[in-house]
Amino acid sequence: MEIYNNEYFKLYEENDKVFLDVYKEGFSLKDFDEIIKQKNRIKLTSFQALRAALERENSQHVEIGIWLPVLVLSVSKDGMLASLQINDEQDDLIQNEEQLNRQISVIANQMGLRCELKKVTIQDAMTEKKIVVGEGIQPEKGKDAEILYFKNPIKKPVIREDGRADYFDMNFICEIEKDQWLGEKIPATEGESGLNVFGEVVSSVAGKDAKLKYDPKSIYESVESGHTVLRAKYNGVLDASNGVIQLLQHLTINGDVGVETGNIDFKGSILIKGTVCPGFSVRALGDLSIEGTTGVTGAEFIESLTGDINIRGGVFGNGTMVVRAGKNIYAKHANDVTFEAMEDIYVSNYAMGSKLYAKNIYLDEHKGKVIGGEAEVTQCIKVAYAGNAHERMTKLSVIVPDKGERMAEARAIAVESEELKKEFKKQEVYVAQLEPFADKMNQDQRIAFENSKQQLSTLKKRILHLDERIQMILLSIRQVGKEEIAIMKQAYPGTVLRIGKHSTMLRKQTCGRFKVEGGELNV
Repeated sequence: MEIYNNEYFKLYEENDKVFLDVYKEGFSLKDFDEIIKQKNRIKLTSFQALRAALERENSQHVEIGIWLPVLVLSVSKDGMLASLQINDEQDDLIQNEEQLNRQISVIANQMGLRCELKKVTIQDAMTEKKIVVGEGIQPEKGKDAEILYFKNPIKKPVIREDGRADYFDMNFICEIEKDQWLGEKIPATEGESGLNVFGEVVSSVAGKDAKLKYDPKSIYESVESGHTVLRAKYNGVLDASNGVIQLLQHLTINGDVGVETGNIDFKGSILIKGTVCPGFSVRALGDLSIEGTTGVTGAEFIESLTGDINIRGGVFGNGTMVVRAGKNIYAKHANDVTFEAMEDIYVSNYAMGSKLYAKNIYLDEHKGKVIGGEAEVTQCIKVAYAGNAHERMTKLSVIVPDKGERMAEARAIAVESEELKKEFKKQEVYVAQLEPFADKMNQDQRIAFENSKQQLSTLKKRILHLDERIQMILLSIRQVGKEEIAIMKQAYPGTVLRIGKHSTMLRKQTCGRFKVEGGELNV
């Protein structure tokens, strides 16, 4: 079949191959390319043969390409799409929609396609270069495993009718009973298989698994209705620090800490329903709450290593008592006592003759008084009254950190953290390699394996602690310049205000928010 003819050459097709007969040399490749572009059914396979033929006359029967069908069906690499390419829009087949779709169906059957074919319109054929005529059924990815944990009540103050926050009616301790539900894992699903255009099954991708993070010494797993459920091994207090849930042993003292109990040092949380008698001490690993309405008088010391301390009735310290918390301290009042909090101190009524050290110190802005003693923070002090009419010396100080020193400290901690992270990764790989064989271990091997897991857990806690310290240092650096002493009602003469290297003693009554502005204390 003749395709094209001019004074230089003739193009023709035989058995689906394209041949060239050259009569006269001198026809340019560029002009020849223009002809090819108009003949969509020609696919060049030998450019070298074409160029050589055009450069000499009387070149006969030179094979240069193949003659494409009017319709070409192709399947995507993943087998999910069948596409139609039309190589000659002027062919009679394209002008007859019914005949066109019948021919597409014939080709699809010859190729072994089993998908439903979409109807192709004449408009589609005339305007679209490539038409999707069939699609497979995509597999559905399985659902990822879902992790649920018991939610520890948030420690937040109760808002009274007058709008004030009551910091002494809070959820300090979340008690857990033996076998109580603490969390569960809903397993990942396999998903739904699909079909490609050939009718072949396409496997689904299973959802991602996830791990429950808990302390196996205090929490156990059980399989219930196909879910992995976590339950408490014994009565205790829930702790979710460092992203791992565990039970801290919880001690409840129904009366006082005194002669009948002796001093208490407990690796857990403590609830004392009475008081701590003079000369006695209490130390807790977790939260410590003293519920007696009379407060505490003359105890030696009260300490929480990692948690909050709540003294509902206030403190009379007799000048020697120390209250120290890993987080916050809450008290009704503070008399002749030392409070040291790693985070904040909240006093409802007053602090008299006391030493208070924290990031922030807050007294009730309507009635809270600081009289005598000293309050020292790194960020903010907020009170209603400071000093008294007798001009008792009262020191309110904000320590401003040296940025250079703090950055050097942060960098040193970061170096230590990175070294521990390298060690953690090595230990994690080691534990992961042994995990599949845990059920086959003898007793000694099992003990060694559990020790390795415990070391891994300890490393992780240490890394998290160091990273938290870095963030705290960086936060303190970012807070530089925002330091403030706010005295909302009255500051009496004899009150000393100090922010960084700037200090002054008040000579007259005043109030307001005091900070460093323009290099000076705005008193």
